[in-house]
Amino acid sequence: MNKLSHVINLTFGLYGRKFDKEWSDYLIEAIENHDEAKVVEHAIMFKFNGVKIEVWTSNKFYSYGHAYLLNDKMVARDCQFRPSLKAMEKLHALELKLRKEADSKNRDDFIKSLNPNQ
Repeated sequence: MNKLSHVINLTFGLYGRKFDKEWSDYLIEAIENHDEAKVVEHAIMFKFNGVKIEVWTSNKFYSYGHAYLLNDKMVARDCQFRPSLKAMEKLHALELKLRKEADSKNRDDFIKSLNPNQ
């Protein structure tokens, strides 16, 4: 996402969630210092400071980056906030990295399954 798209989304109210600075700061901290992160169906699951949280990554960038599940429980709609552009960019970069790693592992597993005797 570039800054022009961000400004357009802000101007025309195209984001699906309200901005919250505390959420944005927490998300940046989780991205930079997580204990574990992996891509799940529509989110990235983080383990950070003893908390398991899934952050929504589908619907780029309409409802991107809000807390979806907290310790496996749905986060109430009024507690689902949009992070800052900086946080969304960091989340997107992490998502691409994690998906690339997962794709590479899937490919390696596929190749190994073609040659089970090796």
